[in-house]
Amino acid sequence: MIIYWVQVGFAIFVFLFSTVAAWFEGSGILQDIFSWDHTTPFSQLLNGEVTKASDIVILDYFVFAAKYLPLFPILMTLSSLHLLILFGYFLFKNTKKFIIFLGVIGSMLIFLSIFFINYHTIGGKSFLYTFLVSGLLCIIITWIIKKYDTLT
Repeated sequence: MIIYWVQVGFAIFVFLFSTVAAWFEGSGILQDIFSWDHTTPFSQLLNGEVTKASDIVILDYFVFAAKYLPLFPILMTLSSLHLLILFGYFLFKNTKKFIIFLGVIGSMLIFLSIFFINYHTIGGKSFLYTFLVSGLLCIIITWIIKKYDTLT
């Protein structure tokens, strides 16, 4: 049980660290005036057209970081996925329900990767492969667990 809580603590640490790093990297949007039209969806939703840096909402920092500097947003995604899987493992306690849970997560990740197929930025392609590989790994692990029937 201690290994479980160490994993939870580490995943939370990685998530918080990568959130702060992505927020910092995303603050570059304030100087990149030319990307305001296509990288500020939350600001445009709340404020209309973005005409000055003070119109930009903090959530758009993460959009900018995910599009152009995707390392830390991907670490955020993977650590939150790890926390979700750990939560499911803790909730279902080695039952067949965990196999179904993992299969559903894998299917959802593969479905989510479809939304990134037509993105041409480095972040879009990175998220496409991150979601696709993570989803396939979840499904493969589900298949392996089911094949060897290690859960009761």
